[in-house]
Amino acid sequence: MDDFDIKPVLESLLFVSESPVPIETLVGLLPESNKEAILEGIERIKADYEDGSKGLELVHVAGGYQFRTKPKWAEWIYRL
Repeated sequence: MDDFDIKPVLESLLFVSESPVPIETLVGLLPESNKEAILEGIERIKADYEDGSKGLELVHVAGGYQFRTKPKWAEWIYRL
């Protein structure tokens, strides 16, 4: 891939993963990029999901990154 926007790639990878994804795993999956660009992409995603109208957030947990539902929506999540 020549000169690509890493943000949607990271968003896709993190969304489909069932467990937190360590930065080292992302670096290995994306040899077209580097750790700094990946971390920058993660920060861009986190900023996008800070909006109060979003149901998800990207969190650093258990040594990796994972999408989770925001705690404020727990009442509805428990219904499922």
